[in-house]
Amino acid sequence: MAHKYVCRDAGLNCDVELRDENEEKLRQEAEEHLRRNHPTEAIEQEKVRGYWLGGWKPA
Repeated sequence: MAHKYVCRDAGLNCDVELRDENEEKLRQEAEEHLRRNHPTEAIEQEKVRGYWLGGWKPA
């Protein structure tokens, strides 16, 4: 099953969507995207943490 990360769903004004069969690889790609593209944005930590814990969506 493919997993999906949608930046907007994590509370950011960004249309990036990442997909991967491997959930751990997807998490790493999403974290890298956040570091590179949203380094100064205030991200609601609880919202992002909740997304990591329960927000992965099958593609």
